[in-house]
Amino acid sequence: MLKRKLREKHVSFTAIALHDPPGRSQGWLPSAHSEQDFTKSASLRAFAFYYRVRSRREQVEKQSSRGLMLSIGAVLALLTIQGLSGDFMNLFVSFPFGAVSQSMGGMAQALEESGFITAYHGIAGALLVVLAVVALVYSFKYKATSVRVLSVLALLATVAAVAGGALFLLSGFSNNAYSALMGYGYVFTYALYFLVLYFARS
Repeated sequence: MLKRKLREKHVSFTAIALHDPPGRSQGWLPSAHSEQDFTKSASLRAFAFYYRVRSRREQVEKQSSRGLMLSIGAVLALLTIQGLSGDFMNLFVSFPFGAVSQSMGGMAQALEESGFITAYHGIAGALLVVLAVVALVYSFKYKATSVRVLSVLALLATVAAVAGGALFLLSGFSNNAYSALMGYGYVFTYALYFLVLYFARS
């Protein structure tokens, strides 16, 4: 009889312990309801953190896309004016043939002697290199690999065109190979930036 009562008390104590573990009723052990609230709160905090990171990433990509479009738009507009000024020079400008000093001062003097359009053409070429570098920086923040690769190729084509123009100037406006390098670089730059624009928008 005594053993039976002890067994019943043991069973009842075990049931109480399972239903209410030691310390939970005293408040220093969390209840089942508070554990659920804690889990739910942790899940909400994790979701909020993920949402903030994702929103920040989308904001950066949106800003990069806007910067890339603006820089490419500026490059294409300047390239169009560059092509028109180049055609005008070929048709109406008389170049001062002769040796040109192999220095920045000599180049500046040769451009000045050739007239305003030629001077503008040279300055715009240098500005195109700067804009191409800006477009390249924005392209590397873009997630599409094709945009980055085409931007690198477009920058190389721009540098080739400007280098051809500088060498043509230093040759005293007489070396047609350098003039051809400038022209081919211009055409490739134009085509490549249209491709960058296409893949960036798609």
